[in-house]
Amino acid sequence: MNWFTKTFTSSIGRKIVMSLTGLFLCTFLVVHLVGNLQLFKNDDGVAFNVYSHFMGHNPIIRTVEWGLVLGFGFHIYEALMLTIRNKGARAHKYDQWEAKKNSEWTSRNMGLLGSIILVFLIVHLYNFFWRARFGTPDPDIQHNDNLYK
Repeated sequence: MNWFTKTFTSSIGRKIVMSLTGLFLCTFLVVHLVGNLQLFKNDDGVAFNVYSHFMGHNPIIRTVEWGLVLGFGFHIYEALMLTIRNKGARAHKYDQWEAKKNSEWTSRNMGLLGSIILVFLIVHLYNFFWRARFGTPDPDIQHNDNLYK
């Protein structure tokens, strides 16, 4: 086994991959938010419609979409596998466990926070992606019915 395989199949290596995929996904969320904030520009929605058209028709963006799908899927899978392995690694629980002294609230609740983001993601994709691609989209801000076509 080479060093690359050993590194990324170890517990620490998997946690590094989790942190990198999480950072990638958080970066995407920030960039996506900045693009959607164009709705608040005082130009009757022109900037947002240009942004939407660019995002829907640019072949590079269409390819990156698959990277995001794979990134989310891999991140969710690894989170579940790491959680299962960590739970099974210790035969019995600690006699004393004072989490507040040893860790931050965010690190103790990553699963909860990730689940909230996942629920939001499912609702968001249904409302803005699935319906636009496979259903009847709502008209855009200027009441053009064919924004996503």
